[in-house]
Amino acid sequence: MHSKQALVLVNHGHATGSELIDHAKRVQQSVQEKFGVWLEMEVNLIN
Repeated sequence: MHSKQALVLVNHGHATGSELIDHAKRVQQSVQEKFGVWLEMEVNLIN
């Protein structure tokens, strides 16, 4: 998670793309369960 933007995931080079997507899905599910809100992914990949 980005330190100043909770809804931004940052890969500092230690995770695979699949791991990052899996984490994003867990975050979506957690927010849905806690707040009843489904977060839509707005994917921007930066190399």
